Amino acid sequence: LDIAHNPPALAALAAKLRAEGVREPVIVAGLSRDKDLASVISTLLQITPLSRLYFVEARHPRAAPTALLSAIAEDISRGGDGILEPAVVNALVEQAAAEGRGDVAAGLGLALEAAAAQGAPVVVCGTVFIMSDVRRALGVREPRDSDVLTGSLGSHMKDMQEYFRDASAGGSSAA
Repeated sequence: LDIAHNPPALAALAAKLRAEGVREPVIVAGLSRDKDLASVISTLLQITPLSRLYFVEARHPRAAPTALLSAIAEDISRGGDGILEPAVVNALVEQAAAEGRGDVAAGLGLALEAAAAQGAPVVVCGTVFIMSDVRRALGVREPRDSDVLTGSLGSHMKDMQEYFRDASAGGSSAA
């Protein structure tokens, strides 16, 4: 389990895997929507092929839907840049909202089955918001935060990112 969720952290994870002799692991990844998903997924695809990449969705407001992550990965695998048209992104996000959150345990289960069949190790990485669900699915028993607290963690980040972006551009968001 590793919370690598951006290209530099994933590059470090890839180096560690190579140093340990791990090639083309099965990867389970959950990401937040506010990240550079194309860059992150491109980095994941440098570690393992698309056929060994399983996306899951955290139970968190910032979670990226698995359908969106899969569409980006498929585009990159076909030689695209992973930058989808806004209408496509919006449709995938709306579809995910209507269907409900993906099940981390189910995605992990599929990855574990594939890894067993291929004799490959499993690496779980990405947002910290998937890790408690992953640990629970693996049978690790630990104290948990309430769903109310979990749902509110990080919800202020978008506003803070906008504040820092405006401040670094010489403006100020302070009223």
